[in-house]
Amino acid sequence: WVGGGVWGLGFGVWGLGCGVVLCLGGFCVCFFWWFGGGLCVLLGVLVVGCVGSCCGVVSFFVGCCFARPRFRGGGGAPWRAIQNIGGIGNVTFLPPLGMEAQPLAFDTGPGNVLIDWAAQLVSGGRLAYDRDGELAVQGKVQSDLLGRWLAHPYYTHRPPKTTGRELFTAGLAQQMWEEASGRPAEDVVATITALTAASIVDAYVRFAPGPLAEVVVSGGGFHNPVLMAELRSRLAVGLGREVAVIPNAVLGIEGDAKEALAFALLAYLCVHGVPGNVPACTGALHPALLGKVALGRTGRGVVR
Repeated sequence: WVGGGVWGLGFGVWGLGCGVVLCLGGFCVCFFWWFGGGLCVLLGVLVVGCVGSCCGVVSFFVGCCFARPRFRGGGGAPWRAIQNIGGIGNVTFLPPLGMEAQPLAFDTGPGNVLIDWAAQLVSGGRLAYDRDGELAVQGKVQSDLLGRWLAHPYYTHRPPKTTGRELFTAGLAQQMWEEASGRPAEDVVATITALTAASIVDAYVRFAPGPLAEVVVSGGGFHNPVLMAELRSRLAVGLGREVAVIPNAVLGIEGDAKEALAFALLAYLCVHGVPGNVPACTGALHPALLGKVALGRTGRGVVR
């Protein structure tokens, strides 16, 4: 897999998403590996002119693999939240199959990115991340700091929207560290960990299209037990009831394999000329073929 979200192009304060360019493969990036005369073609995605979230690009895969059982009518039909907690957090809200409702996808805010930078600051660069939440579990969440950090304008911006390390930067982590001056280092890490969980729950409370039955989590954040405990407890408070939080693996797909499988599906759709986007999730005006196939000198006949 080659490439990534290059930039969430924004206009106005804080660069809040007014456009997305996702460059993977094709004329943006082309790599070829030669094995015994054969050619491995990297198929990517090129999304142009779409408003919204890079995470929305994989919503086709998410809808295929994680939709809830068929809707039988009646009120209060439960939705499913597919939450990834990588460097950045992103969610896709899925309605039950057969329900006349569109999914919704967007970036919720920081995932592990600020936690990782906090761990580096606390350890003087010795730690790259807070393994198993070992730093956060020793600290106490500072509610005044948490409330201040949750006032970031990204959280209230309506979807579709996207964000990344261009907004939640190392400089922001340093600023937060300085704001917490004089507090125990472990408290700072605990509070930044709580920020990720609180921003996810805040996004659900503000923007979930329907009542949630469960939250399916993937990404490195799922391996942080302190973060998961924060998410569960804040979900119960924010939504007013207990909500199941489960890993992807419960539904038959390992969390660490989800993105690889998603892009394999996008490559398959591209080769077969089938649109791979979900306009309701990306903000695109219409279904579109995603990707570009770049064939090398020996690539003739690879795609039929």
